[in-house]
Amino acid sequence: MNNNRPKPDTKTIELLAPAGSAETARAAILAGADAVYIGGTRFGARAYADNPMQDELLDLLDYFHLREKKLYLTINTLLKEQEITQELYTYLAPLYAAGLDAVIVQDPGVMQFVLREFPDMAVHASTQMTITGPSGARMLEKCGVTRVVTARELSLDEISAIRKATHLEIESFVHGALCYCYSGRCLFSSMLGGRSGNRGRCAQPCRLPYEVWQDGKKLSRPEESYVLSPKDMCTIALLPEILAAGVTSLKIEGRMKKPEYTAGVVSVYRKYLDQCLSGQFCGVSSKDQQMLYDLYNRDGFHEGYYKQHNGKHMMALRNEKLRKTAKDWNEELFAAIHETYCEKKNSVPVTGLASFCEGEPMSLWLSCQDTSVCVNGSAVLSAKTRPMDETQIKKQLQKTGDSDFSFDGISVEVCGNAFSPVKEINALRRKGLEALKQEMLKTYRRNLPARTNTLPKDSVNPQKTFGLTVLVQTKEQLQAVRESVISFHRIYVEYTLWTREMSLVRAMRRETDCEWVLALPQMLRESHRESFVQLLPSLEKENFEGYLIRTMEELCLCLEQEVSTAIYLDDCMYTMSRETLHFYREMGVCGFTAPAELNRRELAARENRDSEICVYGRQILMVSAQCVRKNTAGCDKKSGILALKDRKGVQFPAKCCCDFCYNVLYNSVPLGLLRELKELSCCGYAGYRLSFTIEDKKETARILRLFSQAMQGILSEDAMPFTKGHYQRGVE
Repeated sequence: MNNNRPKPDTKTIELLAPAGSAETARAAILAGADAVYIGGTRFGARAYADNPMQDELLDLLDYFHLREKKLYLTINTLLKEQEITQELYTYLAPLYAAGLDAVIVQDPGVMQFVLREFPDMAVHASTQMTITGPSGARMLEKCGVTRVVTARELSLDEISAIRKATHLEIESFVHGALCYCYSGRCLFSSMLGGRSGNRGRCAQPCRLPYEVWQDGKKLSRPEESYVLSPKDMCTIALLPEILAAGVTSLKIEGRMKKPEYTAGVVSVYRKYLDQCLSGQFCGVSSKDQQMLYDLYNRDGFHEGYYKQHNGKHMMALRNEKLRKTAKDWNEELFAAIHETYCEKKNSVPVTGLASFCEGEPMSLWLSCQDTSVCVNGSAVLSAKTRPMDETQIKKQLQKTGDSDFSFDGISVEVCGNAFSPVKEINALRRKGLEALKQEMLKTYRRNLPARTNTLPKDSVNPQKTFGLTVLVQTKEQLQAVRESVISFHRIYVEYTLWTREMSLVRAMRRETDCEWVLALPQMLRESHRESFVQLLPSLEKENFEGYLIRTMEELCLCLEQEVSTAIYLDDCMYTMSRETLHFYREMGVCGFTAPAELNRRELAARENRDSEICVYGRQILMVSAQCVRKNTAGCDKKSGILALKDRKGVQFPAKCCCDFCYNVLYNSVPLGLLRELKELSCCGYAGYRLSFTIEDKKETARILRLFSQAMQGILSEDAMPFTKGHYQRGVE
């Protein structure tokens, strides 16, 4: 860990605003934001925002620092190999040198790269990392991260647990739109249209209407069909409790919103945050509540997940915003905000002292914040007719124009029969203000260290090709595998299947000589964390050959508990680059699953010797804390399969996982790379996985037969319709 890296500041409470443009960023700080997060032209999670170009970002950074505000750059997407090795350094280097306050990252490989190449800059772990507990947060702190942006689904108690376990700054969302899915666990837009949320191009298919069906019965009502669309979040009334939980940065969502929206929301939160900090908070006025409502809402507000795990009241099922017309918007409010925060100049106050003595160089002393400078100009002339007086000189010096400064006070001393041309006075003012600006910014400037340009060496597991592996979630699927003639190298058994069918799994383990790996839940929250920790010793005694990990919390928890079992990562633990693979290998991970969003060329170029690739299975589109059954027909606490039908009649299976209280939404068509197996064999994979989800025993047996034949070069025409996923197209 670099000792020069900025230390976390957990004493100062920060109000953090979104900006999709330089105009919005300036309006946000005038409205009271302490910091702004913004994307540049590359690598941000809002690729379609009006993101500033590099030169504009550099100017904006100086603008912020002169006003003692902070600017954070979003690099909160997954980066491909060539983007890290060839583009990221060049993109960040000038911003680092200019004093960029922090970068927000999703990809552990990007995190590792920035920590190594830019040692004096803070790194914040994005909500896209899906950090849900203390173990994941502790690991990031050890790496050198200074702040964690918590998963939006966390309760106040869960945030408090992270606060007590680390010294990290904690950033949490307090206002704005919510994703239906755990951030970082969504491939819905990616699989449907190639616009990946992990690459900043989400098309928001979750905001479309769907019907919910189960066992041939329609559960959703026609007027409540937006079952994947949450209402907007508003926690203004919860600020004291959020601060008490340990949140140090209050984050407003909305980088795609107008400047007026951002400035208006910031102004309200600034007012009540100041009341909280001064001990004078006594509730939110109805006028301010209405102002937030008028600025934007999606079917009203809710208070996020801070005090509830999920619920129908959190959903914009009717999506009334689609029915709004221009007359429904409070144009007067937007106009007033625009005039107050978007049109006004946010000048930095400066005090000055000018000296104009006949025959001597004119001089100007300037002071701002803790910085002072003195500059000299041309010699003061002798007046031929009327000498200049203090009022004339002061008036000219105060014409600061488009500069960042305005005079809060200036004294002028005139000695003798003094005269100076206006252009010389202007030149003195410009020289002084520029000198002051550069002196104030000097403390932010950094020297670029020599680039390492090399990825640290790590121990890659030796090449070991072992053919087919299989993942099963149900007893029927397990029985089909048992009756199959295929000799699998490895069988992944879902955690909930293991807990229900221990006897069957143990019997099959005695019958086979293959490896058995326990697939852990898709999400592990604090409510199940302790029970899982208590169960780990008994799991270790079962002598599974490995654990298949789906979350950072599971990975770090297993490492903290020093499990002896091998650790493998599923494809939701994205490993698009060698940097990311190295990061996980250094943590002790033994094997990986190739990411679902790389195409054939990118997959072939990837380092695959310790990776499997999924060649069959319904790919996960979403993992959500919400429940489509609970929000339509009510919770029956029974895990089951539902179907979401879109406007074209396409059905997406949705699984209620009640043991851990989350939903999994699957693609409508299974991935099937039958004809690509030969091509994939040239990519150096360790194995090829068949992943079963909702298939019954008969269908499981059929798929097993198809792929068994394909491995022998026999391609059946009996194959059901498959998707190639991203194998052909990839994502931008």
